Amino acid sequence: MKTITLVSGRLTPKALSVGLVAFIFLVCVMLVSAIAWQLKQSADERLMNAKIAVRNIVRASEQQAQDTLRQAESILSNLAERVENDKLSNEQRVRLSNVMANNVEATDGIQGLFIYDENGDWVVNSFSSETVAKNNSDRSYFIYHRNHPGTAIHIGEVIFSRTTGDMIIPVSRRTQYPDGRFSGVVLATLPVAYFQSFFERLDVDKQGVILLALNNGNLLARRPMIDALMTTNIAKGELFSRYLIHSDEGTATLTSVVDGIERVYAYSRIRGLPIVAAAGLSLDSVFATWWTYVYHASVMVGLIILVLTSLVD
Repeated sequence: MKTITLVSGRLTPKALSVGLVAFIFLVCVMLVSAIAWQLKQSADERLMNAKIAVRNIVRASEQQAQDTLRQAESILSNLAERVENDKLSNEQRVRLSNVMANNVEATDGIQGLFIYDENGDWVVNSFSSETVAKNNSDRSYFIYHRNHPGTAIHIGEVIFSRTTGDMIIPVSRRTQYPDGRFSGVVLATLPVAYFQSFFERLDVDKQGVILLALNNGNLLARRPMIDALMTTNIAKGELFSRYLIHSDEGTATLTSVVDGIERVYAYSRIRGLPIVAAAGLSLDSVFATWWTYVYHASVMVGLIILVLTSLVD
């Protein structure tokens, strides 16, 4: 007769202990993985929202600059047409000065209008109808137009106005005799403070930045405003040396060469103009509340793991 041996299905205490440890370990791993995935998703979402925000800021800055410069271009074209086709008698100069003053008053962003002859002498300006004995032949915009045929507007680097003492952006156009010879320059001056005031209305954090710069990297306007930086060229920074050479617009996370702050930037070349608009939000600001969330989540997970591990004891 065969003997049947029954094997007990009950686990030994040691096996139960090992199984419990393995189960708790698995729960902890799954919990940490789930929280890590959630934190990663949250970080990606915050970064994406920041990119959308700086793109919108750049679009607003770009539109403002384009509208202002196109208005200046239109006024300069009208002035150039008058200069090239009308003889400017003393009476006509007084009338034209009044017209120019009215243009300045009716146009946001333009501080002054000027007409210079081929020698750089002041012919008419919007500040006074009286003849002014001044000469601007040494200004870079005047030299540029004297040496470059063509009627396109020229946007110069920031200079100090000899009339008001303010920092201005010179926007100029060449005038010509009927045979094409250089006859002078018409100039519109745009105060840097006008763009600074507009930038102040845009929503960026305290370490954020908004800027307009020429294609060569010379700054035209910047928030925050630092007077010493207005003569600084940023062409060696990553924005110009790494990104703009490949794409006229986009986003990037990089460290500023000016202040060393890491930001998420959006940038764009303004269509039809030699200007770049850019804006950046500091990563400290973008992830400020996220780091608080990380701290709270870490504490919660730590407490849960502590409770679970205490079951093993």
